[in-house]
Amino acid sequence: MIWTFAVLGLALIVAVLAAREGTKSNRKLGGTISQKSPLSAHEQALYFRLLEALPDHIVLTQVAFSALMTADKRATRNAFGGKVANFVICEKSFKVVAIVEVDVASYKGKEAADARHDMILQRAGYKSLRYKSIPEIRKIKADIAGLAQNADLSADPV
Repeated sequence: MIWTFAVLGLALIVAVLAAREGTKSNRKLGGTISQKSPLSAHEQALYFRLLEALPDHIVLTQVAFSALMTADKRATRNAFGGKVANFVICEKSFKVVAIVEVDVASYKGKEAADARHDMILQRAGYKSLRYKSIPEIRKIKADIAGLAQNADLSADPV
């Protein structure tokens, strides 16, 4: 009987401590959390333009760099850890064809960050396209075809 009370008492203590811990972690959040659209109006327009221009491709949005690359050194991984690509264009096999970024007026003054973004992608072996406005369908098709042609030209001859 004493063991029963001891086990029940211990279970009660564990439950109280777990409840307090849950409350503490909720307090750490602070502020208001609210929903927002995953894509801005410009990104939405470009997304639908990419879908129309590239019907044989997969268009992914808001892809974390960490889903696209890794590095053997933690400091290098930290350099791209919080970065996100606006769009990733893939073949049906999910082989990445290009990374597409849209630069709108709100990006002014962020040219150095954009250049670093592009440099990281290039070091990982990705080709990136950066548009200041929503391009015409023929421009997107030409740009993607140009990337494919450049990749063919740089490949080692058989």
